[in-house]
Amino acid sequence: MEYNQFKMNTAPSTRSRIFDSSELVAQLEKGCIWAQIDRGRATQYAKLITDFFDGRGDRQEHVLAYHEATDIAEIYKLWSLRIDEFPGLKEKISETLKSGPLIQDNENIAASSNRPRNNAFAFFVAGRLQAAGCEVLAVDGINRIGETGLWFGDVTVRHQSLVFDIQCKRPQFSDTVERNVDKARKQILSAPVPRMGIIAIDTSVIIRPRGTLLSAQSVASASRKLTDLIQPYAETLHRENVGPEIAGLIWFGGMPCMITEPSRILRSTGERYEITRPYSAREIAVDLNHSSPHAVTLLNIGEQLNHWLRVKWN
Repeated sequence: MEYNQFKMNTAPSTRSRIFDSSELVAQLEKGCIWAQIDRGRATQYAKLITDFFDGRGDRQEHVLAYHEATDIAEIYKLWSLRIDEFPGLKEKISETLKSGPLIQDNENIAASSNRPRNNAFAFFVAGRLQAAGCEVLAVDGINRIGETGLWFGDVTVRHQSLVFDIQCKRPQFSDTVERNVDKARKQILSAPVPRMGIIAIDTSVIIRPRGTLLSAQSVASASRKLTDLIQPYAETLHRENVGPEIAGLIWFGGMPCMITEPSRILRSTGERYEITRPYSAREIAVDLNHSSPHAVTLLNIGEQLNHWLRVKWN
């Protein structure tokens, strides 16, 4: 797998001429206004991105600000039109986006500074499922208006008349994935209801060495490389320990990339210039537990997620 260290990137001033960052900055600013954020990490990304593309900054936080900002923009797009259905959730989202270190690489487990992004992962999962057409009943202890059930999952969904708790985990080390899965399983089974569920795992921290970017020749190549990084964790998981009450797992991953591809502009020699641009690669993979009678329901959820992603990115 090919990675680039931060200092190996081409000059930001070159990138600024071939990639327009203004749309992301606009979405980021709208997200901060929507969430009533006037301090914290979310308010700093716009300037970092602008300085980076204008050639005024090439430090680690400048390079990674684009990737970090896409998370803020996505939460805004997922929740801005639906947030009123979950009274009190907007305040939780706002606090999450204010808190935590500027970039993921600076998270410190001992100081619990990874907690805001851990919480944000549940908001992403709920928002993506809702956007894909699933019926979300509760998020982080907050019920949807009109929902009277007492739910204990990070996210609770109803699909095809079945209710599932979803426990969301964001392991910080490769060797703790199985432990996180087991903890999620126990949380699902210890709840009074529905005592069946789905486990969501965000692999974003464990698949990328700190201080690196994924290098790729195209968006499709970046997607394939990201899938290759996530796949080993799914393959080595001991599913016999999960139990039939767990329909399966949904694996998520996100990684900052630099994509280098031919430009439409020709050199005097007839060869094409190469352009390098930042890209935030995202992958979702559904992993069915075939010993569970509920696997077919998760398969349907996965198909809806896949359809939503195709529509979203095309």
